[in-house]
Amino acid sequence: EESQPLDIAELLTNLVPAFNDIHRKEIPMVELDVKSMRDCNDAFLVNGLDTRVGQVINNLVDNAISFSPEDGKVRVLVERQGDDVCIRIEDDGPGIPPDNLKKVFKRFYTDRPEEQGFGNNSGLGLNISEQIILAHKGRIWAENRIQKQPDNDKEDIILGARFQIRLPAAIPCNKA
Repeated sequence: EESQPLDIAELLTNLVPAFNDIHRKEIPMVELDVKSMRDCNDAFLVNGLDTRVGQVINNLVDNAISFSPEDGKVRVLVERQGDDVCIRIEDDGPGIPPDNLKKVFKRFYTDRPEEQGFGNNSGLGLNISEQIILAHKGRIWAENRIQKQPDNDKEDIILGARFQIRLPAAIPCNKA
């Protein structure tokens, strides 16, 4: 398929409310934060396919919801950083074991404990998401949200997982 100009902020503005439309007590709310840029029209335009990028966002938000506690939140942020449009999806779940931050993108990898009721997964969603983002000339990675402890003898606290996507912007912005 041919890439077309795709406004990531508009895509997210249309997708995120759908997650909250099905909100139930046991499902965390999804919040969207679009870091607007007054000095740059079309700051969030990338060249891409809305169905494919939407598939990635749906997968990452679904994962974040499934790992977050009922009273947690899933946060989706989009901002412009230099020549890139950046998307960040964060959850309030247990995070990712540090040794597995790169493994989560391998085919058939899954780290969902059965006793926590996460169900069965194919382990393909993040691998497919990575392939889609790479095809859009972007990159995707996982990291943990960390709370540093002031006492160096104490271990840092993992607050949840964070997935970040960087896609090349379609137009330059002087003040991005």
